[in-house]
Amino acid sequence: MHEKKRLGILIETTDEYNLELIRGAQAAADESDAELVVFTGTGAQRRTHFEDFLNKNNMAYDYANIAGIDQLLVPVSNIILGSHMTTEQFLARYDIPLITLNYYNEHYSSVMYDAGKGVIDEISFMISKGCRHIAFIGGPADRQGTKARFEAYKMALSYHQISLDFSLVCHCANYTSYNRDIIEPFLKAHPEIDGIFTVTDRLAYCVYDILHDLKKNIGKDILVGSFDDDSHSAYTNPPLASVHGDSALLAYLAGLEALAPHTDIFHSSVPTTFVSRSSLGAHFAMDDTLSEYLNQAYRNHCDADEIAHVLTIFLFDDKIVFDNVLKEEVTTFFRKVISIQEMPESFHQFLFVQLGHIITFTNMKFIDIDRFNAILVALFKARLQYEPDQIPLLTALQNDLFNHIILSYSAMAAQNSTDYDEDKLSLNISSRITMGVNQGQSIYDLIAESLTIMNVKNAMLLVFPEKIYFNREDDFIPPSMAFLKAHIKDGKPEKTLNTFYSLDDLLNHFPGNYKTVSTISFNEEQYGILLTDYPYEKLSDIEFLLSQFGTAFYITGILEKLNIQSITDELTGVFNRRGILEKLDETIATLRFDEFAYILFADLDRLKKINDQYGHEAGDQAIIGAASILTNAFPRDLVGRIGGDEFMVIIKTRYPAFIKTVDDRIVTQSENFALEHDYPFTVSIAYGMSVFDHNATPGEIKHLIDNADSFMYESKKRHHQLMDEKL
Repeated sequence: MHEKKRLGILIETTDEYNLELIRGAQAAADESDAELVVFTGTGAQRRTHFEDFLNKNNMAYDYANIAGIDQLLVPVSNIILGSHMTTEQFLARYDIPLITLNYYNEHYSSVMYDAGKGVIDEISFMISKGCRHIAFIGGPADRQGTKARFEAYKMALSYHQISLDFSLVCHCANYTSYNRDIIEPFLKAHPEIDGIFTVTDRLAYCVYDILHDLKKNIGKDILVGSFDDDSHSAYTNPPLASVHGDSALLAYLAGLEALAPHTDIFHSSVPTTFVSRSSLGAHFAMDDTLSEYLNQAYRNHCDADEIAHVLTIFLFDDKIVFDNVLKEEVTTFFRKVISIQEMPESFHQFLFVQLGHIITFTNMKFIDIDRFNAILVALFKARLQYEPDQIPLLTALQNDLFNHIILSYSAMAAQNSTDYDEDKLSLNISSRITMGVNQGQSIYDLIAESLTIMNVKNAMLLVFPEKIYFNREDDFIPPSMAFLKAHIKDGKPEKTLNTFYSLDDLLNHFPGNYKTVSTISFNEEQYGILLTDYPYEKLSDIEFLLSQFGTAFYITGILEKLNIQSITDELTGVFNRRGILEKLDETIATLRFDEFAYILFADLDRLKKINDQYGHEAGDQAIIGAASILTNAFPRDLVGRIGGDEFMVIIKTRYPAFIKTVDDRIVTQSENFALEHDYPFTVSIAYGMSVFDHNATPGEIKHLIDNADSFMYESKKRHHQLMDEKL
């Protein structure tokens, strides 16, 4: 039993939406002093059958059901893109409490976007700009996201007394930008369209491409608005107006609710906000608006806290972000700039530190640096106007400040470029190492080396006792245990002793409050589970390595199969000449001082007579029979076919007395074989033996093998003489 509550979340891919979900869930777990476990997979979007979705690359989803998860967040629209029945089938597989994200079902708790207000505001803005033929472009008609936004679209039209025209409604196969074959004919068929609302930004990007090709001026000839407000929307050409639905906030609130001490099913919503941009013909005159506000604020002697708060709103209004820490840091920075009356060395230090916290690669997804600079320009202009006695200080401060911003931004860009290059180099090296499986090194050592190069702090690679091959015709039974094959602890590879772990207790053996669970697979084959604490921002690297690991396992399997084939006798299934001689070398190399190796040479008696009298097929059956007799007589030892009718058995033991049992073993198994097979011929075996210890030299071994061969032929000769005398 784990001490802390354990929150799980299913992730379909490592795009921005999913990474933001993880960020929000992590914030909720941290705030609640709980663990977060991220289960990765591929979802159903790349699968044609529901059974394929359940059984192929999504085994981590199944593992979530037995991993000791207290509450599981399920972003349904991302995980499974199918009919309502298919979704219900998927949810019904779980025996643990679920919280669905942006999907309503009365049987499960849920947190959804309140799409209504944001969409209505966006459609209403289009109408205020003169649009009267506004198209709706959505995903599949039965998806809840599409249905909720369509209802808001209808409400907005109705509120403005515009009739709904179903010919202006277009439903795509999915929510991605790969729907040109549907959207382009639709737009060409309706030249009267003067406004377009898409239910996701990705659909809007597809619309952008088509409109650009049609020589339409977005924001003038036709207005385009969307829903999602992902990190690219503000930087398209022109910037895309969108309804901001914060995925981090969605998972954060769901996580807090899930970890709260209650057992009732709950349903709650996250507000959405319309963000106006140039794609709707909105040209925000920020300079004038800021100047007007700052002039009023200074005339009314507003305090620094209030002005700093408003400036923070100005900065983030264009890109709403779930990050109270970032907002607090920005507000603190503005407050300092507003209130500074002198500039000691400590303030210079503050500038470096605070700007270093604000201007980071991660934060630049949410902060428009040009907007940030414009706010500071307007602020200094207002201070210079209302505080003329501070002109020398403010002029120096302004120069220093912008110099620091340039330095911080340049340093961030340079560091990001360096980190990117180092990450890609590490990924490239790791990929090459992993694909070196045919060079003699253990695949598990290669994987551990790859993870170490990627600076993974902690990781556990567990391999199933047997690879799992999925067949849609069969029920899937997950394994109950796995063997630890590679272990990274505090950034260093640890020795593994092939320890096995029960999968339902596995997470208790992995450190930390954050962990990811992924399965290693290739096509239909599943090999094991990889646990890491790799930062969620870089999960795409792990996603890539997982594909490499799966390929490496597959190649290793092929090589092992080829090797087995190369040392296996095709007719009998025992070792062939090459295989048994290799095993002899291995046996000699591993003999301890108190062990002996016995070489038994065996020969199938009268094979030529069987071939002549009953045919070569009967001769093959006799050879197979001889191999079966020897294998059953010496089940723990090594049996090989040297060639033709000759066999070798290698027996390693500490107890020479076993020699007394050899005759009885062969006779007993020969009699059993005769009873089981009604052949018209007798399968009879003659044999000879030699023995050597760990001190035997190669010359002595060859001599002993020759002796065993001679003893076998002498035995065979005596046997023939006895048979002739009886006849």
